[in-house]
Amino acid sequence: MDLLPNGRILVAQNGGNKVAEYDPDGKLLLELDVQQVSMATGLPNGNFLVACHSLGRMMEMDRKGKVLWEYKTQGPFRARGR
Repeated sequence: MDLLPNGRILVAQNGGNKVAEYDPDGKLLLELDVQQVSMATGLPNGNFLVACHSLGRMMEMDRKGKVLWEYKTQGPFRARGR
């Protein structure tokens, strides 16, 4: 889960293959279909950075689910902050 600056909560639902955004009261505001999603975080521009580790895929998505940028590797990967 990622707590966004506006108080909303972003959840990567691996079993459901979805990225969901909820308001502080738990109301579903947004749901995007993402195959084998493992991580999602909010970006300052309002988009989402989404990872699918088992597919070796990292992408930036807008709020409509459009992939704006994508990086693919051969197999699983691990990302670390510096």
